[in-house]
Amino acid sequence: MAIEIRTTVLAAMSLALAGCDDVADGGGSNEPRPTYAALVADQDALYDETVGLSYTDPSTLPITGSANYEGVMTMGSGGAMPEMAGELTLDMNFADSSLSGGASNFVTEDGEEMTGSLDVASGRILTDIDVSEDYTYGALLTGQLEDEAGGDYDFAGGLAGDFLGEDHSHAEGIVEGTVMTPDGVDYFEGEFITER
Repeated sequence: MAIEIRTTVLAAMSLALAGCDDVADGGGSNEPRPTYAALVADQDALYDETVGLSYTDPSTLPITGSANYEGVMTMGSGGAMPEMAGELTLDMNFADSSLSGGASNFVTEDGEEMTGSLDVASGRILTDIDVSEDYTYGALLTGQLEDEAGGDYDFAGGLAGDFLGEDHSHAEGIVEGTVMTPDGVDYFEGEFITER
């Protein structure tokens, strides 16, 4: 499902990356790694759940508490970076209008398992915007993934999106930025969808 491109906070976030050198290590897990096909199927199932849901009015979001969203991120470049999918977690703190999270367990379209993870940080939730023109939330997306041959992929970009439904049951959006690959610098873009 293509995400409608609106005025984005990603450009402003990329300027903040100049002072960011933190790279997530990517924790370990003993659970089996999902396949690329399974991740895409999970993403499609989440999109099916949102059929008929409209963007959540940001002014109706809670002003206390927090919520954890889990789902799938897919991204690629059409160039030096392979198409890949991974698991995404977003922690939305409504009390202080912040968000954080991470993405891991990436697998390429060809079935290659990537190690490492991406960090979602310095995020903000905006409640005083027109959702038809701006994204409701945005954050930096940085980190490093490594392919099975030992090649590094260093990501520096952003994530932005909106909540869906009257009870903000889902959160979806886009990712974009630059990635340093074993073959040089490339531009990546993709999308994600999560649910509470």
